[in-house]
Amino acid sequence: MKSGFSFLGDLLKGGLERTGLKGAVREREAILIWPEIVGAKTASVTRVESVREGILYVNCRDSMWAQELHFLRPIIIEKLNERLGKNVIKEIRLAGRGFSKRTGQKEEDRLEKKEDYSPSLGQKDIEIIDKAVRKVEDPDLAAKIKRALQSSRKLKKKHE
Repeated sequence: MKSGFSFLGDLLKGGLERTGLKGAVREREAILIWPEIVGAKTASVTRVESVREGILYVNCRDSMWAQELHFLRPIIIEKLNERLGKNVIKEIRLAGRGFSKRTGQKEEDRLEKKEDYSPSLGQKDIEIIDKAVRKVEDPDLAAKIKRALQSSRKLKKKHE
């Protein structure tokens, strides 16, 4: 007999697959695990700007860091995909533009503000997302999953 958590995991997995959002959630997860994968020092001099269609866009404090990480891309991609459980990240594009005044801001908060300029979701999208997260008991986890799904849907609408 399956535990409640196993059943919930299967339910979420199935819902994400049916809505076509599973890959997008994994892409967003790559942003969250970046500091863990590259380490504290590298994370302190890099910011993941976005991830689209398997390409992780990373801004570095300066061009020297971007050049250094350029040679480590295959290793970083391998570690990210190993952790994500699938070949989600296919490429990393690095830039050495430095950081804006928002450097101290949490990545998650910055991404939320960025989404404000995205198209709004329709009622059907909202219902699908709400249905997907309804069974998640942990409110923090539910909120994160909901934000990831909303962001993914908005990006998809923006590119249609």
